[in-house]
Amino acid sequence: MRTEFELVVLQPNESTSTDVMRELASLGSGFTLVQLNEPAMGHAAIDLVFTALARNQAVQRTAADWVVFLDATIALHGPWLQELQYDLHNADALDSPISVADDGPVWDVGRRADIAYRRTFLDDNGGFPVGPDFAGQEDLLLGLRCLSTGRPLVRGRRRSEPAGRA
Repeated sequence: MRTEFELVVLQPNESTSTDVMRELASLGSGFTLVQLNEPAMGHAAIDLVFTALARNQAVQRTAADWVVFLDATIALHGPWLQELQYDLHNADALDSPISVADDGPVWDVGRRADIAYRRTFLDDNGGFPVGPDFAGQEDLLLGLRCLSTGRPLVRGRRRSEPAGRA
């Protein structure tokens, strides 16, 4: 059985590298590109707030079981697409609504550059929290909601990391 998913690549601006998009295309995978066109307001949290808004809009536009969010500046390793499919099947089997990529020994507790959410979990929780108080911590907050309901948050076997750290 194949789990349906939508790949969403978040691109902060049009000058952001498109390496991950080229790599996904070379793997034979489609994706949705979301460009963050925030107004220049001179506030550090604005781009973080717009990321949550963009993620919520992407979730509303798909009917796929899973929504996988990738930052445009990420580097994918190995057979990433096959590992993603395995990770999502594993998350389904464990009744986990969240699958996080293995990005090495240090786990980021804030926003993740490669994370998959079951769309119904996002719908049931009102999506990503939006606002300066939550900016950059949406994945952490949703992960805590997941754990507080007794559902596991699964660390997958797919590997990715910010470009340049490979």
